[in-house]
Amino acid sequence: MVGDFNFHVDTCDSEYVTTFLQLLDVFNLYQDTNGSTHKDGHTIDLVISGSDDDIVSNFSIDSPFVISDHGAIHFYLKLKKPAFDKKLITFRKLCSVDFNNFGSDVLHSSLPSLFFCAASVP
Repeated sequence: MVGDFNFHVDTCDSEYVTTFLQLLDVFNLYQDTNGSTHKDGHTIDLVISGSDDDIVSNFSIDSPFVISDHGAIHFYLKLKKPAFDKKLITFRKLCSVDFNNFGSDVLHSSLPSLFFCAASVP
């Protein structure tokens, strides 16, 4: 999870911050942001991942504070692309079907008798 949480997690002087950090701990989550992300010197923009996951790396905070009062957080995510299941799909081109032969084959097969028997059942 990433975003502007508006909690000063760098200072635990608020009941809300303490409760929020305890909540992260209960769900086995880790707050990856270390350093000031706001022009007032507080950490309020957070990157949160699973405590057992090692997916966040190369974390940095750029603080130009020209366009916004928030710094830009940069990091890499080590994610694996899921493997796609391969399927073999075969088809017949409709233009290559001889409809006269096809109709004759259907009439001489057991399909018409199955169809008419099933249709006559009340």
